[in-house]
Amino acid sequence: MKKIILVFTAVILVLSLCGCSKQEDNSGIAERPYHEPTGATMEVDFSHAWKAEEIAMPDGFQPNCFYPTENAVIMNVYNINPQDDDVANSGVVYDIASGEMKLLESHGVPIGATETDEGFQILWNVSRYDETENTYLNTGSLVTYDKNFQEISSEDKSGLFEGAYPNFWYQIEDGRQLLCDSGRLYLYSADDTKIGQITGNLSGITSVFEGNGGQLYAFANWGDASIGEIDLDEMKVTLLHLEGEPDNPSNYAPAKDYDFYVTDDYHGLYGLKNGTAELLIDWVNSDVESYGDIFPLSDGSFLKIEPEYTPTRMFSTLLHLTKRTQEEIDNMKIISLAALTQRSELTYVLRKFNRQSDSCRIVLKDYEDKLSHSEGTWDNAINEFFNELISGTIPDILCLDGLDYLALSNKNMFEDWYPYMKNDPDFHEEEYLMNFFDSLTYQGRHERFGFQTYVTTNAVKSQYLPEGAITVQELAEVVDNMPEGMTVGGGADEPERVLHYLLDYADYIDLDNHTCRFNSPDFIKLLEIANSQPKSGLSADSKAWVNDKALLKYSSLHGNGILDLEYFFFKDTDYSFVGIPNSEKVGNGGIFDAASSPFLTMSADSLYKDEIWKFFKFCLSEEIQERAGYSMPIRLEAIQKYYEPYTDADYLSGGSWGDSYGSRSLPPATPEMIDRIIDYAKGISRVQFDNPKIIDIVEEETEMYFSGDQTAEKCAEMIQNRVSLYLSEQN
Repeated sequence: MKKIILVFTAVILVLSLCGCSKQEDNSGIAERPYHEPTGATMEVDFSHAWKAEEIAMPDGFQPNCFYPTENAVIMNVYNINPQDDDVANSGVVYDIASGEMKLLESHGVPIGATETDEGFQILWNVSRYDETENTYLNTGSLVTYDKNFQEISSEDKSGLFEGAYPNFWYQIEDGRQLLCDSGRLYLYSADDTKIGQITGNLSGITSVFEGNGGQLYAFANWGDASIGEIDLDEMKVTLLHLEGEPDNPSNYAPAKDYDFYVTDDYHGLYGLKNGTAELLIDWVNSDVESYGDIFPLSDGSFLKIEPEYTPTRMFSTLLHLTKRTQEEIDNMKIISLAALTQRSELTYVLRKFNRQSDSCRIVLKDYEDKLSHSEGTWDNAINEFFNELISGTIPDILCLDGLDYLALSNKNMFEDWYPYMKNDPDFHEEEYLMNFFDSLTYQGRHERFGFQTYVTTNAVKSQYLPEGAITVQELAEVVDNMPEGMTVGGGADEPERVLHYLLDYADYIDLDNHTCRFNSPDFIKLLEIANSQPKSGLSADSKAWVNDKALLKYSSLHGNGILDLEYFFFKDTDYSFVGIPNSEKVGNGGIFDAASSPFLTMSADSLYKDEIWKFFKFCLSEEIQERAGYSMPIRLEAIQKYYEPYTDADYLSGGSWGDSYGSRSLPPATPEMIDRIIDYAKGISRVQFDNPKIIDIVEEETEMYFSGDQTAEKCAEMIQNRVSLYLSEQN
């Protein structure tokens, strides 16, 4: 096993983990000591990291699925953005020996292929709408091609499609045919006569393939992926429980040296043989998305379709996976990144960065197998990480998801990345939401780095409060004078949720000086406001805000959130963004959501800080920012593009959205609405508090208050004492 172990000095580790002496400056904030970086120490297994190279597709076409033959791979492809005269679906043939690819003349949608003496055959499916019958009718043709991919002949196969809606076709050596139709498998004779259905305990069948010994297997991918053995004599398919296969299997493929290739959602591709699964390809460190079809080539390499999703479209890429040579591995500059889990936003940018980076590679070490998915806890993964940290395992980059940033930062583990940005002549601050980065500072240092967010706030009818930040006392005055029958939150909100909407932890905690004020009148009043919310008995009422039955609507200002506020919750009424109440009216009261972006840190001991800054900057590039998914990007130009689809009636297709309030149709957003959100984002100065220890303390004590087991004053006192103790321990 090839392991890469970076340099480590034990003396420095002890100093950084046990704390170093600090000098106080005039502000009262401790000045961070300096120590010479000695190199991160994380042990990284690189033996299963393959090289992924994109294969160019014919212009406008994306790969969808494979139909392999012995000498060529046929792909069902689709045009991602067809114009009026363009072909929407077609087939591409990839010659395994030469790597040549050719777009075939379309005869519909290819659903299967087979080898012939002349070359190969493809079964094409054409679906047409019959206005007379008011339904879709399927017809098809079997087209024969020579070895140079030239079309020789075409045979009508309408009989095979009569009354069927097939998605996969497989021809058996004796001429009989298997057809997958709506998750069911049927056997046909060579002359297209239906023999009958292959029944059994495997449902949702999507394809068929031949194993090593000529045995036929059916693959099902409706829900959990599974595989079944086909018995044509008995007309039966039997679900197989393969000993040793990985958890969460996602795909199966034939293999020459194994019983099967099996892929899973988290780790990679395995060779399964005699009840043992051998990891062959590590998805993340091979720069490959776990989802998508994979096909083994005769030279030991693989073709893989990598799907990619955004809120506005879905597209896919064809990859060629080859095993790295030892020389390639030895010459790599390896940067280690530790994360408790394989978060999709993080693995995506890692894939993209590594594919284009010539100077270094970032390799992920995760603790996914330690997570208790069934129990929803991170405890085992966190314990494993800290055990390794104490024993001397330090990564170059750390993802903070699930970790106590405050405790780690106070041990001087992290570098301030801001000077690297300031000294980069190619980075232009005016192009970004710099207030987002400033909201992440601690003791004046930019240690945490994020690259996308949500904007969260409370909205209220303008007749009750004007736009802008509010104090707890201003909110209390409005609550005390609410019309009869009005509640603070919506009908479905309980006191715990209302407190979550109203509590700005940063207003009650001074992390720089390790003090808190949870025993203040403001916090006690906030508890009382939240507790005035009915605990049960009220159902969701979509018109509560319009009809003065609810005061505050807590909102995330993503695309759908804008439409909801404007056309649904506050329809035909003016509303204000008032944010989360705080004593000093900091910013405009809005909050950047902490959960929408993986927060990354640069190790103070890393020898590759310049390279890490290049990775951080790549996360802010146009390529990454315009693929921010459902979160808001940080790049201003990308923010405009993020909201553009919600101004397009064609994209919204009438704007039909469904949720707990039922389905509704909403018109598109206006440019003025988008400008309002962006201007609001520019005025935010705080990020959502994400210290798990302190949040747990508050939730435990307020649960006792809301259940009537203690007073608001006692609750505030208990939180004050427990959080004060925690903060003093961190100092």
